[in-house]
Amino acid sequence: MWIAWIVALLAGAIAGWFPHAVGAAPLLAVLIWGTGVLRPRAVLFAALGAVLVRDAIVGLGMFTLVRLAAVAGALALLWAARLRPTWPSRAIGAALSAPAYYVILSIGDWLTQMCAQQPRTLAGFTEALSTAWPYLQRSWFVDMAITIAFVGVYTLGAIAVGAQSRLVDSR
Repeated sequence: MWIAWIVALLAGAIAGWFPHAVGAAPLLAVLIWGTGVLRPRAVLFAALGAVLVRDAIVGLGMFTLVRLAAVAGALALLWAARLRPTWPSRAIGAALSAPAYYVILSIGDWLTQMCAQQPRTLAGFTEALSTAWPYLQRSWFVDMAITIAFVGVYTLGAIAVGAQSRLVDSR
C-alpha cells in the first residue's frame, strides 16, 4: 500500500503544479499503470488520493467531488476492460480512460454549473460535452508519456529492490 501513497502524492503534485500544461494526465496515468500492477483497492486509493492532492494544491472545492466521480468512473471502465500490464493494453487504457474522464467531468460541470455554466437544456448538454474535446485531443499522448514514466520508475525500483535483496542474501 506504500506504493499507492507514493503514487498518489507524486501524480497529485505533478497535476497540481502544472494544471494546464499536463491537465489530468498524471491522474489518468495512475489508472492506466495501476490497473496492471496494483491491487484494485490500492489503485482506487492512489487515484482518488492523487485527485485530493492535486486539488489541495490548486484549491479544494465542490468541483473536487466531480473530479473524484470522473476518476472513479474512468477506473470502473478500465476494470471492466480487464487491462493487463502490456503496452497494447495500456494504449487501450489511455484510449478508454481519457474520454470517460472528460465526459464524466463535462456532465458533472453541466449538472453543478461550477465552471462553464451552460444552460440546463439539450443544447447546453451537448455544448458541455463539446468543451471536453480540446482536452481529449492532447490527453492520449501525455497520458502515455506519463504512464511510461511511471512504468520506468516502478521497474527501476523493482530492479533496485531485487539487487538489494541479492546482496543481502549473498552475505
